[in-house]
Amino acid sequence: MNSLLCLIGFLILFSYPDRFEVVIDKDTTKEQIDEFILSAKSHGIELKVLYSSYFPSGKIRTLQVRFTSEVGSNLASLNFVENDNCLYFFRDYDPKAPVKMGIGSCPVDSSTAR
Repeated sequence: MNSLLCLIGFLILFSYPDRFEVVIDKDTTKEQIDEFILSAKSHGIELKVLYSSYFPSGKIRTLQVRFTSEVGSNLASLNFVENDNCLYFFRDYDPKAPVKMGIGSCPVDSSTAR
């Protein structure tokens, strides 16, 4: 399990050397949230869970989270009971990036959008 997480982390770093991204959706577990916290910390980002609850299956039910870095802070609250939410957070380290950090709904791939 740890080697798989390390491999995923390496692939993320290799694919996005100047960018950190997190996606949290209805299938995210507490263990994955804990891994996101550690990964964010290694990128100079504090990911703080202010409130969370989980279904008996271990998947996320509700979440309030704050991302903080040297360029600012973002807060999100999600309810996975009533909505099919997906949270997308990014921190772009490229000095030429027009937006350094953001949070919102997950991007929709235009090829699959209806």
